[in-house]
Amino acid sequence: NFAELFTEDERRGWLRRVTVACIGPITAATAAEYGLTTDVMPGEYTIPALARALADHFARVPRGPGRQARRSV
Repeated sequence: NFAELFTEDERRGWLRRVTVACIGPITAATAAEYGLTTDVMPGEYTIPALARALADHFARVPRGPGRQARRSV
């Protein structure tokens, strides 16, 4: 398990700066056991749906100080 590669303090430090994505509720439940909040989870639990959900999420997230998110067309 990826989370077990790091100590709890290490996880807390870098997890403040990352987006947590889970392919479905089972993965989200496991993430929650490690104290993670799922930011992105598609309605359909497939790799293509997860990729779309991540693309949609990051299209809305502002990038850098004073910058606005790109709008999808």
